[in-house]
Parts: sequence; structure tokens; C-alpha cells
Amino acid sequence: MIRRCMSRVHDLREDIDECASGPCQNGGTCDDEVNGYTCMCPVGTNGTNCEALGDACMSDPCENGSTCVNFGADFICLCAPGFEGDLCDLDIDECASDPCSNGGTCTHGFNEFSCQCAPGWTDIMCLSNIDECASGPCQNGGTCDDEVNGYTCMCSVGAKGTNCETLVDACMSDPCANGSTCVNSRADYICECAPGFEGDLCDLGKI
Repeated sequence: MIRRCMSRVHDLREDIDECASGPCQNGGTCDDEVNGYTCMCPVGTNGTNCEALGDACMSDPCENGSTCVNFGADFICLCAPGFEGDLCDLDIDECASDPCSNGGTCTHGFNEFSCQCAPGWTDIMCLSNIDECASGPCQNGGTCDDEVNGYTCMCSVGAKGTNCETLVDACMSDPCANGSTCVNSRADYICECAPGFEGDLCDLGKI
């Protein structure tokens, strides 16, 4: 009897991972294929293995007058004053930090801000109290007390009014005796005595 011996050959073929060696350069992503691979290159690179660096700034990606600088396979934007963001496309809000003090209102401008100060305050950030006494509003010897957005006059004796502008008639009470004449003298009075009398009020007979 003749025996025929048959051997079974197993197919031991296995797909090799061509991406295992990391062939893609400059941040490229490797896609394994059968007996090959494909590199998906980032912006600014080209070539089979993304080995060639291109000019990522060629498309002029930076906005608002900013400067584009190649950075490897990518780019960075050096923003002009007043702008921010990856592409310098965002206008900086200078009012975001609330720079105006003492109730001032901030108005945003191009790379600047301005403050509309509340009454009684001044300077670029509304930090200084306006001195309403500087103009010397109080008359007739009155003393000025500065306040926020105002002042108060402390009048001397014989004067009255917001600015001590009115002198009181000190002779109204007829203080001078014995037919003497009363004369207003600023906030006071003087008695001009009739003959035969003396004293501040002319109430003393002369001896």
C-alpha cells in the first residue's frame, strides 16, 4: 500500500506596520497601508515624509497689520498694539479693567480709552478731586471748605449768603444811644457820639 503524505502549509503572512519607524516629519501624521504608508502633512510642510518646510505665512494669516513669523511647520502672529488672539483678530478692550475711578465712565477707543468723570473729579482716570475753593468764592472774609462737587462758605460775623456776599445791617437794631449816629463798618458798626457823650455805644456822659 502506498501512502501519500500531505503537508499543510499555513499562511503566516502578516501586514507590516510601515508607520512604526515614524517616517513622517515635522508633525505629519502617518496612515499605514499594505506595503506602504501615507503622510498627512500639516500646513506649511510637503513632501512624501513632510520633510520640506514651506512658507506658512504665504497666505498672510495675521490680521490688523500684525507680523507673521514662520515657526517650524506653523506660524505665530506678532500682534500690533491694540490687538490680541492667535491671528491678532481680537480688539483689546481697554475698558475691561475698569480704569476710571470715582464713578467715571470709560469709553473704549483704538488702543486707548477715555474717562468721562463724574462731577467734582478730574484727570485722565478721574482720580483728582476738583478744588472748588481755588477760585476764592467766599466773600467778606468767609472761609471756604472744599467738598466733592461743591464747597461751603463759613461766613464771618455780619455776613451771610452762599458766598457770604450779603452784609448784615449791624445798625438795624439802633445800638447807639443818646442820638448818636450808627455807621456800618464791614460786619460791625461804629457809633459816632453826639456832643457830651462817649463810650462804644455813646451811652456815657462826658464829665
